Amino acid sequence: MAYEEAELDILTRLPRPKQEHLVTVRLLSYAYFHAGVIQALGGMVAYILTMDDFGFTFGELVGIILKDYYPHNK
Repeated sequence: MAYEEAELDILTRLPRPKQEHLVTVRLLSYAYFHAGVIQALGGMVAYILTMDDFGFTFGELVGIILKDYYPHNK
């Protein structure tokens, strides 16, 4: 917010109509489908790369739950 340009006419604008919602279908679709997918993929890539740095390859991460040292597999 510190780098946004000042809106000089903000107090001269009419208020929005009561029927107009703040959260619209367009906003929800952007938040969940566009930005949400990009953030989820970025998080998964960061997780996989971090685990790879610690010696766990992607193939090991996929099958790690099937290892014998997990109690539910005994």
